[in-house]
Amino acid sequence: MAYIQHNILTNATGLDNYRYGSACSLRGYYLVVGERGNNAAYLYKRGLNEEWSQIKDLSLLMSGFGCSVDMDDGYIVIGAENENGDKGEAAIYKDDGGDTWSNYYTVVGSDAVSGSLFGSSVSISGAYLVVGAPGDSSSKGAIYIFKRNSTNNTNGWTQYQKIVSEIPTIGDYFGASVAFDGEDIIVGATGNSNGSGAAYVYSFDSDSEVWQFAYNLYPSNREENAQFGGSISVSSSYLAIGAQYEDANSIVNSGAVYVYKKVDRWYEVEKVTGVNENSYEGNRFGCSVELEGDFLIVGSVGSDDKGVADVFYKKRDWGHLKKIYVSGLSTGDSFGSSVTIYNRFLAVGADASSAGSSGEGKVYIFEDPLIRLRLAQEFEVNGEFVPTKASVYLRRVGSNSRDYWSLYNTEPVVIDATNYSSISTRSGNILYFADTVGGSTGNGYMILHNDNLSRFPVVCYPIKAVNDDTYDLWIRCISLESNTISMEILLDGEVVRTLNETLGDPSAEQWQWVNTTVTIPDNQEHSLGIRIKEKQCAIDKIYIGVDSETPYAEGPNETVSPYVTIHMQLYESSNNPSNPLLVYDYKNTINQVVQDDWYNFNITRLDDDGNVSAATYGDNYFLVMSSAGGDVDNFVIWETVDNDEYMSFPSAIKI
Repeated sequence: MAYIQHNILTNATGLDNYRYGSACSLRGYYLVVGERGNNAAYLYKRGLNEEWSQIKDLSLLMSGFGCSVDMDDGYIVIGAENENGDKGEAAIYKDDGGDTWSNYYTVVGSDAVSGSLFGSSVSISGAYLVVGAPGDSSSKGAIYIFKRNSTNNTNGWTQYQKIVSEIPTIGDYFGASVAFDGEDIIVGATGNSNGSGAAYVYSFDSDSEVWQFAYNLYPSNREENAQFGGSISVSSSYLAIGAQYEDANSIVNSGAVYVYKKVDRWYEVEKVTGVNENSYEGNRFGCSVELEGDFLIVGSVGSDDKGVADVFYKKRDWGHLKKIYVSGLSTGDSFGSSVTIYNRFLAVGADASSAGSSGEGKVYIFEDPLIRLRLAQEFEVNGEFVPTKASVYLRRVGSNSRDYWSLYNTEPVVIDATNYSSISTRSGNILYFADTVGGSTGNGYMILHNDNLSRFPVVCYPIKAVNDDTYDLWIRCISLESNTISMEILLDGEVVRTLNETLGDPSAEQWQWVNTTVTIPDNQEHSLGIRIKEKQCAIDKIYIGVDSETPYAEGPNETVSPYVTIHMQLYESSNNPSNPLLVYDYKNTINQVVQDDWYNFNITRLDDDGNVSAATYGDNYFLVMSSAGGDVDNFVIWETVDNDEYMSFPSAIKI
């Protein structure tokens, strides 16, 4: 987890007290930043060079606009807590294509009055939007639930339900924060019980078709004025709740974050506090939180009087992974006032940051760069012979969890396209592993070299449906020579779907998702095949689910693989592996790499048409190995061992 700093975003006007970065939300290629002091918000888009540029000013001149933001599935919602006679409003934007993001609807609570602070918190998931109004009824607080009437822009959103706490109490600030994952609504009430704070869980009742109170969540260490519930984030089966003013470890206002896991209900599983600080007093650890997959990001605006953000990792029992900070911060910059993460990108707001910390505000963007592990060994040929195979010693660690991908109709499965089981043929056109095009996910992609022959290889993935169903099949692809892509989808060798899609300008080198459906008739094992029929078209990720929506940008992280695929390529030597030749072979741990042993890889050199090359080898070459689907418990090592009697030195390669 390197998290290298990329951009520093600022408001072009750069005026004091604008508090740019007071709220931010990152999804896919897009980042929205709120600027509550200027009643503004801005939308940014990431390019293939990993740089972010502003594409739209979302400002609507609403009072308090930008105090809260959220984004999901092509929708952006922005709160304006002091608009409409101080009732508050929330504005909704929709991606109409072409990055227009038009504002087509504004919502307000049906009975909101001045001081309701409607819009102080927002959370959107699917067809539902939750808006907090912590000032409602003398700060007892409330939340409002809205439902999208249809996907048509003109029909808007309708208030679906208003919820107040079970025992409304003045000063509870119920709705100070909200989080919604499509199932449960979690509501923070920072003023509950003399500022101790509480979180309320509401679950959807299918009989009454409304959200009903389920239970309260309290921290294991509950104390007055801790403001538990001031920040909330939910992702999958985990929930994080901040208590930024808790005197954790008896240190005043050091702050804490509580992590919950859902089994049949939410249970506290971990308490997380700041680490490796010069001083913990007044750090306000937990003033902002966000969960995304296996990662928890926590902001601490008081750390060293400048601010810091910390990354924690689920697979280390929510242990500390990385401290995020920037040099040159000034006292009072409030770095960590907002945090947001999506895949490998992380954005941290510093809403009081400026030359004199007077509140101009900045947003810092970090990237955890893709680690593409390659192992290479150089060998000499000198034109004396034409090698046809290379033997390498592979050591296998772990074992397959199974020999197929399990499909569920309750959650999607995401497959790295390079983590296949087999390619149907190696003759004629060659479908090979590569990684040179920017924006690809995983360890690389599979690309078709040529299309002037009638024989196209099929890349195969073994699958087995837990429930027979019709599944949505999304394929992330790119076309480097045309604006079209042609594919066939096969099940057990038979073509079941044909895809002919028009893509964007190939010069933009933009990865895109194409989709179809595939019906799995039973719960037996099958082979899902993809045949690419367009020259210089590549695929890098496959997303399979039921009623799944368009994946954005890179899409979700790959599902843990049941097996490992090993790739072998040959490169010309120029001090380092530089120019890959049309020499590619693979093996996997399903039925090939089953024990520690020497394994043969085909290194017959091909010409541009995929035929055996008449040219002999030149001088020096690199054999390059990589893998897809490995994890900390299941991987393959290319090992250097004592060679046979004809070689006088240890090696990992025999020609």
